[in-house]
Amino acid sequence: MKGTFVHGRTAMKFADRQNHERRVLKAIYHLTLEDLDRATFLGEVQAATGLPFKEVQDVCKALQKSGYIERTNLRIAITDEGIAHSEKLIEQNR
Repeated sequence: MKGTFVHGRTAMKFADRQNHERRVLKAIYHLTLEDLDRATFLGEVQAATGLPFKEVQDVCKALQKSGYIERTNLRIAITDEGIAHSEKLIEQNR
């Protein structure tokens, strides 16, 4: 049925999306630690996370809107806010 709200699926989809955002942001954080520009490529992030390329692109758009990353074509640079949020996520997992 078109337009039918199924609570379980929506909640799972939201949880998956949130998990993917965390995985991608952490991958960007770790990949950019050694780069002076704090930048990496979209393909490297995709390889590090194991997520489909399209999913990584979609997640990066959301992270960019949140102000955690900046994108120029296929290159991704992490912002100061992104670094702080990544470190917070890493600390929570310990």
